Amino acid sequence: MIEIGNRTKVVMGNGSNIILSQLVDFYDLIGLNALYIHSDNEQALKCNSIKSSTRYTWEKVEEKIMSNLFRLDLIIVTSNIHLEKIVKLIDTQVKLPTIYLTSSKVVVDDPSRLDNYDHGYLFYRKSTPLNFQSININTDFDTDYYIKDLKNDWEDNLLNLKKKWNRDKRIDDLLK
Repeated sequence: MIEIGNRTKVVMGNGSNIILSQLVDFYDLIGLNALYIHSDNEQALKCNSIKSSTRYTWEKVEEKIMSNLFRLDLIIVTSNIHLEKIVKLIDTQVKLPTIYLTSSKVVVDDPSRLDNYDHGYLFYRKSTPLNFQSININTDFDTDYYIKDLKNDWEDNLLNLKKKWNRDKRIDDLLK
């Protein structure tokens, strides 16, 4: 759906938790296993997770990361107390595609901050006023959630990205 390199930065905008949850569900559906490393106050995702907070020493967090490696395809990391050590561990020993989540909008305003990353994305929801007279129960709300590529300057909604991935996958399967 979106390209994920060894280092991918994702800026979490308004409503982005739903996009992240759907992204993890999508990757799970296609057979990719994710590990979510988060702090105490982050929303849980439906995947393997490790809580990195003041209650856990760095050694315990490192042990949990290393013990989960055999079944992982992707790592998602939020800002937490052990972030610098986690980044160093992933860069030197783990070497799996990793998404680093941030809520800081500085990256959006200054794209040069993405130079150390393979890809940079902004997840957000476009607010559209509801017209209660024309509400359809079958409305697909994925059209309200957008992903913007900060390096290549494109933007599309979640529904279209899913459709494009399915179409490209079918074409690839036909050409094999």
